Amino acid sequence: MKGLLDILIFGRFFKSAKKSLLVALLDEIIDYEVVNLAVAIAKNNKLGIVLVHTMEISRDYPIDADLPNERKNGWKYIRYFEALFKSNRCKVEYSGLIMARDAGVAVTKEALVRDVEIIMVGLPYKHRQGTYALGTTVSSILKNAYCEVLVVRQSSPNKIS
Repeated sequence: MKGLLDILIFGRFFKSAKKSLLVALLDEIIDYEVVNLAVAIAKNNKLGIVLVHTMEISRDYPIDADLPNERKNGWKYIRYFEALFKSNRCKVEYSGLIMARDAGVAVTKEALVRDVEIIMVGLPYKHRQGTYALGTTVSSILKNAYCEVLVVRQSSPNKIS
């Protein structure tokens, strides 16, 4: 877990958590760091894992469109991370694929339905028009979540000296 903060720093943050931690997979490279941190947090604090992969459906398709290739790839992605959690002896309470128009809204609704206490999500480092961009998914989660949100931001590709 090179590059991740020592989990003891988060000790007080997670002491109140008694139930589960929702890990939102967004099909970004940062998902790997999010899952590694979630494994350490879940093991250290005996939290269950709710693993959710959200795929945004383009407005070109109806919301209930049958997209078998996307669905198959989405489940493959979930199963990979689910196996990683299980191999690290973490209890995966639920794993699911959500296909929605807005991934952020879907994650917050799933967190409410599953009654989780913390949402973990990765934030890829994005530069748009010369400035840093938070992105719509993480912004939506931060705006709408009823519980605590832990955002893991990808490191900047350009190191400032």
